[in-house]
Amino acid sequence: KEFTKEDFFAIFRAEHAAIRDAVAGVSAGDGVGDELDAALRRTQSLEETFTRTAHILPAYDVQQYRAQCKELAASIAARREELAPRKKFSFKKRAPAATASAPAASPPSVGGSSAADGAPEGAPAAGAPLGLCA
Repeated sequence: KEFTKEDFFAIFRAEHAAIRDAVAGVSAGDGVGDELDAALRRTQSLEETFTRTAHILPAYDVQQYRAQCKELAASIAARREELAPRKKFSFKKRAPAATASAPAASPPSVGGSSAADGAPEGAPAAGAPLGLCA
């Protein structure tokens, strides 16, 4: 639907005020996210209407309406942080280590290689000096 400048001005002002009042009326509780999401959808719809109508508006008004749309979206985000802040990341304390009576792993053998330490057959043992070819 095409609007005149005056029609758009009246619609924009009314919708902007309604969204601002809706955001201010949101209080902490279970439905905070849903209410703010609804306000954000209304804001996006208002921005779409503005975008479709911007070609008939003077440049100054385009800047003003765009700034008001951004301010409205920012106020919704600020209200969301205020009422339902994201949980901060923190490390959890680990349970105390297992008792010291658990058998320790046996140290690797220093001698020749075995299939247990994963070395291929015929390979020098771990820690063995490498021979130089003559």
